[in-house]
Amino acid sequence: MLVLFKIDRDYNSAINILKLVYKAKEVIGMTEDESVVYIGGKPFINYVNAVLIQLSKNGVNNVVVKSRGKFISKAVDVVEVVRQRFLQGKVDIHSIKTNSEEFMNKENKNTRVSTIDIDLITV
Repeated sequence: MLVLFKIDRDYNSAINILKLVYKAKEVIGMTEDESVVYIGGKPFINYVNAVLIQLSKNGVNNVVVKSRGKFISKAVDVVEVVRQRFLQGKVDIHSIKTNSEEFMNKENKNTRVSTIDIDLITV
């Protein structure tokens, strides 16, 4: 997105527009690494939109959907809705990677959580 302002315009208005762009990316689940969508507690359709937006960009032929813990089922649902409802026959699953991460929880105990990375590729 290109936003042009005259020199005499208010500098703060340009900053506010950039903040809105970054906030919009955050709301739909996009990251600075534009080929990754992290699934979390936001509404389901936000993640579907993020995947669709990324796949519609020129030069992007794959998107990785990442999730962990209780959000793994939401990640699978997002991928299946994109594949079977929106981009039927145009997107396929390239690979699925599962793993687990260990971290300290609030009670200072080591806890393991499952993770999944689903790599979508355009056909």
